[in-house]
Amino acid sequence: MNTDYDLGVDWQLLRNPLLVLLLIVAVGGVAAFALQTQVVEFQLRENQVKFKVEQARQRLAAARENYNYVKQYYDRYRELVGAGVIAAEDRLQWIDAARAAADAIKIPFMDYQLNPLRRVLPEAGGTPSEVAVNYSPMFLKLNLLHEGDFIAFINRLETQARGLFDIDYCKLERRTEKLVYQAEATNVSVTCDLRWYTIGAVL
Repeated sequence: MNTDYDLGVDWQLLRNPLLVLLLIVAVGGVAAFALQTQVVEFQLRENQVKFKVEQARQRLAAARENYNYVKQYYDRYRELVGAGVIAAEDRLQWIDAARAAADAIKIPFMDYQLNPLRRVLPEAGGTPSEVAVNYSPMFLKLNLLHEGDFIAFINRLETQARGLFDIDYCKLERRTEKLVYQAEATNVSVTCDLRWYTIGAVL
């Protein structure tokens, strides 16, 4: 039984065109795969570029925010540096300023003790500061003609001293039953605890 089908086609004649067609199809498939790969790579690179651009945009925004922050507070920062607040302790200057204020008002007696530096601690549950805020306790004892001399002393100390201080505790006592109106008289005794504040470098 003859299983060959004679369709009247000259297969020998079509062999080469068919091979060429198959080759074209194969090459086209490879080209399509290569093109698809290039598209995927391009998309990956595009995403990387977008990611880097976004990072650059965020850094630029942060830089602008920092610049505005520095611009806003720089003048105040320079004032604090010039006033001796953002600095190391200037213990000798504080003592000299206290002596000068007492001499200017002619305070008959002054005693003082400047204690070691201490760190200002955050309140319970508070977040520790990144800046070292310190204070130096200073004990003062003054014998005065009257209470007004103490106010004058504090005012002079504020203007003459390089730094920032506050009064933590103060006690006034009458030393005499009757006021004595003489230059060297000590009618009032004052004991005070002052705190001299300084701000150190960022930790």
